[in-house]
Amino acid sequence: MYYFLYDDHNSRNEAIYNENETKKEICENCGGIQTSVKGIYNFTIKGELCDCYDVASDFVISEKFLNVLRENSYTGFEVSETSPVKSANMPIDEKYYLLNVTGRCGLLRKIDGELFPYCRKCHRKIGSTGLVTTGVTFAESEYDGSDIFAFNLNSASAKL
Repeated sequence: MYYFLYDDHNSRNEAIYNENETKKEICENCGGIQTSVKGIYNFTIKGELCDCYDVASDFVISEKFLNVLRENSYTGFEVSETSPVKSANMPIDEKYYLLNVTGRCGLLRKIDGELFPYCRKCHRKIGSTGLVTTGVTFAESEYDGSDIFAFNLNSASAKL
């Protein structure tokens, strides 16, 4: 059984993307822009501290959350350093990490197995086709077996 991470949070407790130095690559085939942060990832936390944040389509996790992943030998991810601040630029003593999902399950497919339209070069989903209400799936033969994984399709702001 597989689960999708669902964003259901209290807006008083959220993280906001700060200005970061980024590297942008533009696909010559479809024009899709892929960005990655260079150096330490900066963001601001509003409200009470949580263990997982969705920050501008990036996942940031607490050291406590990371320890649970490591203690249970979860696979399919890497982490990198972050520099969080509390609202009003107050430093935070707790450590947070940018979670990069490395596990893969192939290309995004409709529930009947048909592929969504995608760029053959960068694998970005093309157009405003959206997700069908009946769900999405992937080909088991394309799944690498990782505990944490994502589709190979890149969004316009996907990390490299």
